Amino acid sequence: MEASSGVAALRHVGLICIPFLLAAAPLLSFYRDNQTEVELGALWWPLFLLALIAAAVYGLFWLIFRDGAEASVLASLVTVWFHFYGDYNWALWAWTLVFAVLGALVVVLGRPRVLGAVALGLAIWAVVLVVSPTSKIVRYERDNPGLSSSYPNVWPTSLATPTVPSGVRKQDIYILCPDDYARHDVLAHYFHYDNGAFLRQLERRGFVVSPESRSPYSDSESNIAAEMNMDYLTRLPRILGSRSEDSRPVRRLIQDNRASRILKQLGYRYIRGWPTAPS
Repeated sequence: MEASSGVAALRHVGLICIPFLLAAAPLLSFYRDNQTEVELGALWWPLFLLALIAAAVYGLFWLIFRDGAEASVLASLVTVWFHFYGDYNWALWAWTLVFAVLGALVVVLGRPRVLGAVALGLAIWAVVLVVSPTSKIVRYERDNPGLSSSYPNVWPTSLATPTVPSGVRKQDIYILCPDDYARHDVLAHYFHYDNGAFLRQLERRGFVVSPESRSPYSDSESNIAAEMNMDYLTRLPRILGSRSEDSRPVRRLIQDNRASRILKQLGYRYIRGWPTAPS
């Protein structure tokens, strides 16, 4: 009795996997197309939710029809109807009508042997849809190392931890990055704008203004990564490959940077945030 119940449970799990894989295929394909921008960990929570939804839809149809294959086929139809709309240039009403007719045929004409064959065909289709993006994701993750500020040989120079004399109160440190804010002479030459009043107010408040400063890189993320690690990113092409388009390592170097590590050793708390536009 226990063996038969175990086999039945495994059969249910296998049948639930069909709508789950069909739902996961578009998500995996979308991640594959954007994995140079998104960390792999972003996949796990959506996949978990899809598994719960697939189990719930399957369970609902099983409670109604008391047949695992029929419940799996109907749950798969609902999944494809919901997740695959937009891949075809059909109006929503036509798309819905097609799946309503297919669902009615499954309920009215479905026989156990036929439903089993249909479920097997859907399972093969689902596996084919999932294998291609998954294999590309796995290869990409294998070929692109997880980089951090402590990764060996990332930085041309090493940094020594500074010392703070006893009894000296540590000052708060603020780093503000006005993105794409041009230099004074650039604003004057290309935009005919005099930024002198603003710069003079900064100097009155104790800021040091560098009149000929230049960014080492053309994008903000690389500039911030270099600034927060107090070094250039010259070794990244050798580590990642000269043709790498993976932007995730630069973001990791911002999130886990050498400046914050040194300051934490001195007792600082590191607070990172992005300002929001005023409402």
